[in-house]
Amino acid sequence: MLRYSKHSARDKNTGDVMLRHSKHSAQGKTGGGSAMLRHSKHSERGYNLNYMKQYFVYILLCADNSYYTGITNDIERRLREHQSGTDQKSYTYKRRPLKLVFHEMFKEVDQAIAFEKQVKGWSRAKKEAIINRTWEQLPDLAKRRT
Repeated sequence: MLRYSKHSARDKNTGDVMLRHSKHSAQGKTGGGSAMLRHSKHSERGYNLNYMKQYFVYILLCADNSYYTGITNDIERRLREHQSGTDQKSYTYKRRPLKLVFHEMFKEVDQAIAFEKQVKGWSRAKKEAIINRTWEQLPDLAKRRT
């Protein structure tokens, strides 16, 4: 049974509500113990059991001056994989060394996938605008491309 109680709390960083999960059933039987579950205002399903699940959309600057855009749930591991060249068929294999020039964190995988797809369709100028954190340039850059 999940319930809000005086023991529920809000995460100071995200504002997510932490719910007390009790193993007591609705009939009052005990199962012993309890655990905290995160209820995220960002979760469509209501209860997010992945406490700190994060997804990253990232852009790498390749040795040939091209950009590679990707998505991962572990950015440090993914960068190591790119740099070590674990997949000889990958875009970045022959374009090493690589430099991480942009990353953005998302709590929901659907949002991260949508953003990655959007960025992959962008011009080099638009990618450089977000790399330089000049998001306000995006509308003008979109107008020029038409």
